This record gives sequence, C-alpha cells and structure tokens, in this order.
Amino acid sequence: MSKRVGIILGSTRQGRISPAIANWLETNIAKHPGLIAERFDLAEINLPLFNEPTIPSVAPGVSEEAKSWAAKIDNADAIIVLTSEYNAGYPAPLKNAVDYLKGEWLNKPVFIVSYGFSGGSSAAHQLNEVFTRLGAAQIEPNIAILIGDKINSNGGIDDPQVSLAIHDAELEIALNTIESFAPEVV
Repeated sequence: MSKRVGIILGSTRQGRISPAIANWLETNIAKHPGLIAERFDLAEINLPLFNEPTIPSVAPGVSEEAKSWAAKIDNADAIIVLTSEYNAGYPAPLKNAVDYLKGEWLNKPVFIVSYGFSGGSSAAHQLNEVFTRLGAAQIEPNIAILIGDKINSNGGIDDPQVSLAIHDAELEIALNTIESFAPEVV
C-alpha cells in the first residue's frame, strides 16, 4: 500500500517559487513506488484567518474550511512543509494553516524544506519548535535551499531538477525515512 505524502506550499505571494520547488519534490517522490505526492497549495486552499469557536486542543474546527483542511492532513501519511523565509520567519498563511489543527499533527511524520537567501533556516527552526510542541514525528535534518544563485532574471528557477540536484541525496534520505516510518502506538 502506498503512503500519501502531502506537500504544503506555505507561500501564497504572487511570483513565488514554491511551485517550482514542489515540482522537484514531486519528481523525486515519484521515484519511490511506495509513495504518492499530493500538493496542498495554501494559495488555492485559501483558509480564512483562524476564527473557530474553540481552539483545536479543545475541539476540532466546525467550519467547512477547518473540516476540509483537517481531513487533508489527517489522510496524509506524511507531510513535507515547503516554506519560504520572510523577515526571519515563516509565512503567515502557513502559521494560520498549522494553527487550525492539533491532533492531526500528533505522530505525523513532518519534513521541512525551507528556502531563502539564507536557506530559510530561521523559518525552519521556528517550524521545528512548533511541530515539536504539536507532537509531530519530525524527520531531520531539514533541507535548506539557498536561492540567491538559483533565481533567474524573472524571479523564478529555470530548471529546478538541475539547480536543486545538490539536495537530492538529502531528500532521498528523508523519503526513505517516510517510506519506512511506522507510527508510534499511543
């Protein structure tokens, strides 16, 4: 039985490069017959700012958006969080999406791929702390993509399969870990 790997695209801004990086992730996931990628693009999902009547640690969300988002995460066997770094942190839409849930993250394998001019290390560090608090099963080390030399004159990445290949071995280790992951019985 194949494992479903959800890829959360954390940036929603115009001109973002996360779709190109997600293509690279999906291409590498496709090399693993035991894994199936599913893209969770927060720009398309468009969760409203969190405004549920209770916090997720008390009760699950009641809005249709909250229920739909919870089902996506709950049905995934593992999550890759693809995050940019803005002002030494991760994007607000990603924070909002994470905060909608609580129990869905428990023991869920989570792997962080960050990018930015410094590799997005501050954003990844913050996300590691959040996912530790939520009880996710974090897969480490994270991948930090330095984008300064990868951005073309249009603000995109010309060939992510080539320019991101230096991270293929790191990603392979993470994907092998996801494939062999057995959830902890609680």
